[in-house]
Parts: sequence; structure tokens; C-alpha cells
Amino acid sequence: MRLPNLTLVGLLFAFSGQTCPFQASVSPGVSLLGAIVVQSVAVVVAGSSASDQPDRRMRLSSIRAKTEEGDEYFSSDGLGEYATEVDIDLTLDDMHLHAWDASDILDKHDKVVNKRLHSRNVDSWHPTIGFVAPWNKEQGYNTAKNFRGKFTHLAPVWYSIHPDLNDVRKYKLFGHDEVDQDWLKEVREPVAQDNDAQPFVPKIVPRFMMEGFTNKDASLLATTLDHNQAIAKLIVDECQKYKYDGFVLDFIYVGFTDQFVRIVSYHAKSAGLEVYVNIPSEKPGVDVKLFDHDRFDLYKKWVDGFTLVTYDFSNPINPGPNSPVEWIKDNVLRLCPEVEHRRKLLVALNMYGVDYADGGASSVTSETYLDLLAERKDVLRGEWKSKFAEHMITYKDEEGSEHEVWYPTVDSVKTRLQLIWELGVGVTVWEIGQGLDYFYELL
Repeated sequence: MRLPNLTLVGLLFAFSGQTCPFQASVSPGVSLLGAIVVQSVAVVVAGSSASDQPDRRMRLSSIRAKTEEGDEYFSSDGLGEYATEVDIDLTLDDMHLHAWDASDILDKHDKVVNKRLHSRNVDSWHPTIGFVAPWNKEQGYNTAKNFRGKFTHLAPVWYSIHPDLNDVRKYKLFGHDEVDQDWLKEVREPVAQDNDAQPFVPKIVPRFMMEGFTNKDASLLATTLDHNQAIAKLIVDECQKYKYDGFVLDFIYVGFTDQFVRIVSYHAKSAGLEVYVNIPSEKPGVDVKLFDHDRFDLYKKWVDGFTLVTYDFSNPINPGPNSPVEWIKDNVLRLCPEVEHRRKLLVALNMYGVDYADGGASSVTSETYLDLLAERKDVLRGEWKSKFAEHMITYKDEEGSEHEVWYPTVDSVKTRLQLIWELGVGVTVWEIGQGLDYFYELL
């Protein structure tokens, strides 16, 4: 499925780090003028000192080729399809040795070992949330079901909450028609994991997106208890109806409505629900502190975790990588310099890519990426960009337009997972189904 191109409004929000342009369009209730003001002030994100840098030498012993003879397994380190237990020792600078190869990707992207579909490489003490979107239903739902043991939580993107235009004291919940109870039953089936005696079942924590809120609506949430409680009741009632384990709250004003987050969290905790809050990253050139260390410190006692948006770094005006590794590290250290609290911070891995051409951009999912490789593999040129730890491919189309495509690879996913483990944070995946199958095997 090919998702819509970036719109002007979506681009403005992409600058702020608030909303993925492929995740949801900006609601009409949020004024364009307000968006322009938020994005119009400049900042340079300070770089970290050398002492803050994790060891550039990366031991990937957690990502081992543990197979028996005859198991088909792909390893981008050149171990081949049949491998025994090996410790892989690489550096970021060495990763360029793994050349991008369209034919190799086409041949191996869906070759995973069945017995490793549900065994986790990520420390089970750290949450791993996989988002599943209805616009990528067939691929996303099946991938979530097949790899559900890799995720501590699954977050279907079904719900949105809007102000009631006829009554400022009321709110409307949309998304009931998206709920797929058959799928819920399937992903709640227990799975066996290598190191766990007990069967494992991922928790279900759907996302609730707050949409259509004007500055006035946000002000009411910041100051009026009745409004906070009304939304909290909507969410808690829906979670109890379908026996969800919690939810992810996504709201552009989340950094400015402390009372709202506190009240929603209180009602959720009283009902035995987990609460995760989606928060933006800081970007160079944006002088707006949408969410800072002080708020992280305040909110961490109210919520179970923060899903940090560490993708959409670039845009059509400045094409480039989706999620530079140094930018990820800078945002983690900015929000939570104290290691002991980082378990509540979850860094996002993008499973989609972007195709930049002629001043515009279009999304690239696993389906469109594989189609591109199959149709143009003889003319595509791939290059590892060590500064960002991402592959970039280029090509020229029939009209003569130059394309620059940034899409995840095994190398880029491994690099980010290693950084995540070194920093001691959790993982979110945006979103399941957009990536290639062998990406999920690394989790």
C-alpha cells in the first residue's frame, strides 16, 4: 500500500517532530497559523561531549546466528545462509563494508527461522511496543501475529478523540469500527519463547490520538478538571470493554497540559491500566521545547513509559536520513541523562522509508520497496552513509527525475538496536508491516 505524499501542513508538523506525516494528517482543528508559529523559530541542538558517547566499538553478541545445521538464516555479516554460533564484532565505521545489494535483499528478506519467530534478543526487562495500523491491515496484522513473541506490547492504531463541536464539555471517541476482535483473539494466543518456561502473551495497548484540538481546547484541558475526567472516562471505558492492558496517548499539546496527563493517568492506574505517552524529539533548527527533561522528570511518576518519536528527521526541503544515530543518542541523553530512569524511555525504529524527488516525498513501505528493487535493480545505486548509519539508494526515473531513497536495512536496524541496548532504553516500532520480515527477527 502506498501512503499519501507529504502535504504542506504535514511538512510543517514534520519540522516540529510532533506527528509522522505518514501517521496521520494534521486535524483541521489545529490552526495552520499555529503550526507555522511553532515551526518558525530556529535552534541548534547541542552536541554531546566525547565522554557522553557510547563506545564506538559495538559487540553484537546478542545478535548471533544460533541455528542448527540446515536452518536457513540470513546474516548480513557474510556468514552465509548456514551458520553456527558466532560473536559478531563490528564498528560503526566498518559497517560500510556491507554493500547494498538489491538481488540479495529480494532473495532473503522473507527468510526467517520459524523457531526464532518469538524468541527475543532485546532484554525482556525493557518494553518493546509494536504499532499496527489499519491502513496497512493485511501486512501489519499478519506480521504482528507471526512475530508477536518479539513484542511485550502491541499497539493497534484504531482510536481518535475529538472535541464535540456542539458542547465544549464533551468529547467523541472514534475508531470503534476499526476494532478487529478476531485479530485480538489471535495475537492473544500464548507463544513459547526459548528462555521462558511460561507461555508468553503480548499486552494490548491501543493508541488514542487526540485530534481536532484548537489552542482553546488545549487550554481547557490544562485548566479544567471536568474536561480531563471526561476524556479519561472515554479511554478507560473503552479499554475495559475490550480488556486492553493499557493505552498509548498521542497528543500534540502533551508537553503543555500537565494536569491532563496526571488526571488521565490517575484514572487509568485506578483501573489497573498501563499508560504510555507519545513525545517528540528535538530537531536542529527548531527552537521550540515541546518536551524537555523537566517534563520527563515530572511525568515519569505518572506514566509507565514514553514513546519517543525518533524518525522523520528529514523532509522534502532537506532530504536525507530518517533517523541519524547521533540524533537518537542526543535526544535520549537530553531527556534522561540518568541511566536508572531510561527503562521508561522507548526509542522508535521506523520500518518505512522515504523517496525524495522533485522537491516532494512519498512513503516507501516493504511492498513498494520490493517492487522498486524488482523493477529497477539493474539501475539502483546503494551507498552506506556512515555518518547517519543508514543506506541511501539513488536512481533516475523515465522522466529524468533524480530519486533519493532512504529505507531501513539489516545493517541500519542492527546499529540502532545496539545503540538502544547500550543506552538502556526500550523500543517501539512504527509500524509493523511496513518493514521486511528479517528486520523483526533482530528484535
